[in-house]
Amino acid sequence: MNEEQKTIKEFADELNMDKKQLQNKLNYWKKKGAETWNFSDTFSDGVRTLTKPEQERVCELLGIPIFRQNSDAFQKPKNNENIEWLEKKIAMLEEDKKFLQSQLETQNQANAEMRILLQNSLKQLSEKVSEISKIENLETVDNKEMSQVSEVSEKPSEKNFEEMTEEEKFRILNPNYKGYWNERLQPLREGKWDRRSWKIAKLRAHRLKTTLAKIEKGKK
Repeated sequence: MNEEQKTIKEFADELNMDKKQLQNKLNYWKKKGAETWNFSDTFSDGVRTLTKPEQERVCELLGIPIFRQNSDAFQKPKNNENIEWLEKKIAMLEEDKKFLQSQLETQNQANAEMRILLQNSLKQLSEKVSEISKIENLETVDNKEMSQVSEVSEKPSEKNFEEMTEEEKFRILNPNYKGYWNERLQPLREGKWDRRSWKIAKLRAHRLKTTLAKIEKGKK
């Protein structure tokens, strides 16, 4: 390894920093783009190292104003320079803080959007299940009504029911039937606005219309 090169741990020790802290700084600067960090990763025997220019750039980014040439140590400024050095350090920390806060807010927003999406999906699924259940119940009710009508039609009338025409039987069994749309709009007249009532009315109107059409066709 070149004498001017130092591992991240070696350089972090000279700066009185933790190795992990310096590594995070390098990753952060590199992520900000070439204007902040434009060096390529250097390795020696599989270990990440920093070249002399990279070490100088780190000092510049950290706000360390004095770098001793031909020496392995860095000299901290004194008196007024020390205050300037601290101010630059604080500014760097504030910048890092803002960046991390921005990243956290972005992540929190993504998590919130994901929760809303999941809640909407669950709500839609619940509505679909409920709708399917209602339709199945309507079909059960309709089949039950058809069965009841069939049972009534099989019962003999006191006035020669069997001698009546099919149309007469139809009118006796459905005295209030006045056409398809009259039957379809029955829930409206009764003030019923739920989907179940409209579904039943539609099925009943279609069944009665079909039955009457067959009767009238048989008369021809």
